[in-house]
Amino acid sequence: MPSYHVGLPILDVIFENNVPKDALTGGAVLNSCVSLARVGADSHFVSAFCADPVAKIFKEFFEKNKISTQFMSESQHKSMVALAFKAASTVYEFRGDIPYQDMVQKFPELTEKDIVQFGDYFVFDQDYQIDQIKAKSGKATKYLDPNIRNSVNHQQMKKVIDSADILRMSDEDAESMYPGLSIIQILEKNPHLCGIFNTTEKTATYIGKGVSTSVQCPKITPVSTIGAGDNFNAGVIYGMLKFGLTKANLNQANKSTIEQVLNFGVKFAQNVCMSSVNYVDEDFKPE
Repeated sequence: MPSYHVGLPILDVIFENNVPKDALTGGAVLNSCVSLARVGADSHFVSAFCADPVAKIFKEFFEKNKISTQFMSESQHKSMVALAFKAASTVYEFRGDIPYQDMVQKFPELTEKDIVQFGDYFVFDQDYQIDQIKAKSGKATKYLDPNIRNSVNHQQMKKVIDSADILRMSDEDAESMYPGLSIIQILEKNPHLCGIFNTTEKTATYIGKGVSTSVQCPKITPVSTIGAGDNFNAGVIYGMLKFGLTKANLNQANKSTIEQVLNFGVKFAQNVCMSSVNYVDEDFKPE
C-alpha cells in the first residue's frame, strides 16, 4: 500500500554557534517520506521542482533514496532554503518561493485505501490551496502534523485541521493553537479527528473513538532533535501501512495494535535523534 506526502523539499543549512556546518535536503513532510522509503515503503512525494541549482540537489537526492517523483511538476520559482540555528530549541529562517499552483498540478488520484500526509504549514497560506488539496485528497486518510512556527496563520491552520482525519501535535503546538485547552478539549472542538500527542514528559498518546492509550519514550541522549517529530510521523504511518489502518477501520483497532503503531513512531524518532541527519539510517530496521 503506497503512501503520499504533500509538501516542499527544503535545503536545510545547519548552523552551530552561528557557523554553517552542513546542508541537508529536508522539509517536514519530505523527512517522513525519506524515512519511509528507506525502510522499503512505496513512498510518493507530491510537489514541484523549482528552476535553480538547488533543485538539482533535490533531484539527485530523490533518486538516491528511491522516492517516486511521478507526482512532481516543474516550476519557475526559486527553491526553499531553511537556515537552521541549532540550540536547545532550534530556530529556523526560511528563504525562497512557495509554488502554490505548481505543486498540485500532478496530484494523484487517491482512494479510501490511501494515506496522504500534510505538514509544511506554509503550504496552506492560501485559501484556494486548502480547498484544492482537500478536494484532490478525496476519501483518502489525511494525516496532519501542523508543525507550528511563530509566523503561522492560526485561522488558516484551523481550516486545514478541519479537513484532516488524524492530527499529530506536540504539546507545544497544541498550546500554540489552542491555548489553555487540554488534549481532550482540543478533540472535543474537533470531534471528527483521531489525535496523537507527544509531550515533554516523553510520552506518545493516542486518543480515538475506540481506543485511548499512551506509550513511554525511552530516555536517550540525542545528538540532534531536528527531524524527530517528522520521523515519529513516518513511524506512525509505517505502522498504519503494516496493519492496513485507514480512517475507515482505525476506530476498530485494538489497544495492542495502536500501541505498536505508536512504538514504531518512537523507534523512528529515536533513530534520527542519534545522528545529525533528518531521516533514519539507511540500514535502519523498525522490526
